[in-house]
Amino acid sequence: MQDGIKQEFAKDFIELQAELATLPKDKKGYGYNYTDFDTIVSYIRPLMKKHNFAFTQCLQALDGKNGIMTMIIHSSGETLSGFCLLPEVDGKGMNNAQKMGSAITYMKRYGLSAILGISTDEDTDGIAEKTPAKSCSNCTQPCQHKGSNQQACESWKA
Repeated sequence: MQDGIKQEFAKDFIELQAELATLPKDKKGYGYNYTDFDTIVSYIRPLMKKHNFAFTQCLQALDGKNGIMTMIIHSSGETLSGFCLLPEVDGKGMNNAQKMGSAITYMKRYGLSAILGISTDEDTDGIAEKTPAKSCSNCTQPCQHKGSNQQACESWKA
C-alpha cells in the first residue's frame, strides 16, 4: 500500500481508539463476569463507521488448528488482522456443536476486543452510587483510570 493510505489508516485508527471507552462486564458466566459479544458489537459499530472502519470475523484453520480470524477493514483498502486459536471447552452437559459454538463466541469476543484495544472492567454501577465519583484532568469525567492506574494518574484527585 502507498504511504498516504497507511497514514490515513493510522490516523483514523488512532482517532477510533481515542473514543473507545472501557466496557463493563455485564454478563455472568460460570463463576465469572464478562462483556457480551453483542454489547461490544453494538458499541463499536457506530464508532468504526464514523472513522471509516468495518470488521469481519470468520472461522479458519491454521496449521490444522481452528481459530477465529478477525479483520479490521479501512475505507482505503488497508486491513489489520489477527488470528486466535479456539480454546478447548469442557462444557458440562454440552454436545460437541454447543462446545464449538461456545469457543467460537468466546474467541470472537476476545479477538475483536484485542485487535481494537478495548478493555473491559467489572460493572461498578452499584458501587458508584455509594462512593463519590473521582475525577482527573487527563480523563473524561469521571476518571477512567481504575485501581493502581488511577493512582498513577498524576492529576487524580478526590
